[in-house]
Amino acid sequence: ARRHLSIATEALDSANRFFESAVTGIPAGLLAAGLTEEQETAITQVREACRAVLSDAKGDGPTPADGGRQMAKSHVLAVFELCERLLSATPAGEVLWASRPSTFSPGTGYSQPDDDAPATINIAPLSVAGKLREGLFADHTVVLTSATLAIGSEFGPVAGSLGLAGASAPSWTGVDVGSPFDYPRQGVLYVAKDLPKPERGTSAEQLDELETLLKASRGGALGLFSSRRAAEDAAEALRPRVDFEILCQGESSMSALVKQFSEEPDTCLFGTMSLWQGVDVPGRSCRLVTIDRIPFPRPDDPLMTARTRAVAKAGGNGFMSVSATYAAVRLAQGAGRLIRATDDRGVVAILDSRLANARYGSFLRAALPPFWSTTDRTTAVAVLERLAEESSPG
Repeated sequence: ARRHLSIATEALDSANRFFESAVTGIPAGLLAAGLTEEQETAITQVREACRAVLSDAKGDGPTPADGGRQMAKSHVLAVFELCERLLSATPAGEVLWASRPSTFSPGTGYSQPDDDAPATINIAPLSVAGKLREGLFADHTVVLTSATLAIGSEFGPVAGSLGLAGASAPSWTGVDVGSPFDYPRQGVLYVAKDLPKPERGTSAEQLDELETLLKASRGGALGLFSSRRAAEDAAEALRPRVDFEILCQGESSMSALVKQFSEEPDTCLFGTMSLWQGVDVPGRSCRLVTIDRIPFPRPDDPLMTARTRAVAKAGGNGFMSVSATYAAVRLAQGAGRLIRATDDRGVVAILDSRLANARYGSFLRAALPPFWSTTDRTTAVAVLERLAEESSPG
């Protein structure tokens, strides 16, 4: 006869209610001071309730009919281990923050945390360097490959973030094997240096610039945006102003959108981060890549904020070590969507004047492929018009 084991969960339900009460009303964001005494008590109660449930479940050997029970036990174990980690967290090693589901705010044009939604406590390591050094690099020979491991010809920033810097770090060698592409001949980097510094949302000046570039190219543009809302707003604003189709992320599956973009040389595709990193469209269908702004992490990103403060506390430049390095890698990933084959030609247009005017601009530009570069709109438009003529059927 099949055994049935009853596990009491009243204590876990009670601990969950206490935890929800303890985090009610806390603002979303970094918990720089750590957990309050009430929150620690609540998490301790959840941990002990999980311990009791796991203890009750011991000896209940798995059978084919017990899949649901085993899954439940594994979830309870995950909660138990998370509570252990939260209670043992130290400011030097872990980052704690509160988050809530977001809702779109028409007033700002951005998603904002819903203050009425239940809060979630999150934890992440301040740095993965030590864990990688001890758990991966210490006892193995490892080969790391990527098109964006180096900023310019310098591997140091990424190597340091991976645990390969410092007196006790393993020895390593960085090798840039070059590219099969002739970037100066195949691509142009245009930086719109005369545009106003980007604020929240997409400015009228950026939309006008986009319209000019899209019309010169006659479509065939991949528009990369810093947020889904920015992509949607730009698509909505520009569709009545051009005579070719503009697709936007979210209107269909990503695979369907990319397929249509690839097969229709004059169609444009607007979207956000999944397009920055995951699109491979060689040929004339992608002859213009536009980037609305330098992809710095959000200023309210708690993990990036904590890492920036840690670098500054140690005497380093937190902005350059964290935010600028993050942006440089993502800029390189975005610009890399343009040249995917040896006969590709096109323009990368960055509609953020800070890349030309700010002191950190040269650091970010060093991460990009060595395109021929210009800040003159007339030149960029002429290149796009010539490419459109050359690639038109017949």
